[in-house]
Amino acid sequence: LDVGHGLGEVPHVIIVKNRDRSASWAVYHKELTSPAENRYLQLNTTNAESANSTFWRNEAPTTTVVKTGENSSVNVANEELVMYCWVERQGYSKFGKYIGNGNSGNTGAFVFTGFKPNFVMLRETGNSNSWWMFDTKRDPHNLTFHRLDAERNNAESTNTGSTNPIIDILSNGFKIRGSGNVNNGSGETYIYAAFAEHPFVSSEGVPVTAR
Repeated sequence: LDVGHGLGEVPHVIIVKNRDRSASWAVYHKELTSPAENRYLQLNTTNAESANSTFWRNEAPTTTVVKTGENSSVNVANEELVMYCWVERQGYSKFGKYIGNGNSGNTGAFVFTGFKPNFVMLRETGNSNSWWMFDTKRDPHNLTFHRLDAERNNAESTNTGSTNPIIDILSNGFKIRGSGNVNNGSGETYIYAAFAEHPFVSSEGVPVTAR
């Protein structure tokens, strides 16, 4: 099934949920192992990325449509599904990957986004791990300790009082301060989605005016 998305550009992140049956949230991210259109993650599980042509038909999304396969998570005749699609916007959103270095504190991996993120979600792709989410509302100042896990219904977790906070949210990106496999294992690959609260520039690169 070809599903129109209306973005006018190739989506970088796609999330699909079948509303009519018990099925996982299917996730496409442009930085999954190449070819990304043959890979998927599940937002509601800790499962590592897997190869499966029944999700995206081994066909990359285009500027007009997302190509879904026959998997029940993304396409079933006469059932209702919801699809969310995002494309990067300069100064506002960024969807990329980074390689962990296994270091903690000030020498942890740094991720450049070009703006101060208001929200960050990250995920290690090659092993069973959680989806970690951070924001500047619960931690308006660094260090950043509080997190939610997308795949769990647990209350937020916190490292408050610990000497090992999770990340720092900076003016031009975020720094990983932990050294664990969930967010900064040495040599491991992580995907992320980051959104700004107040962009530095418009989507055309024009500096925004002060409020």
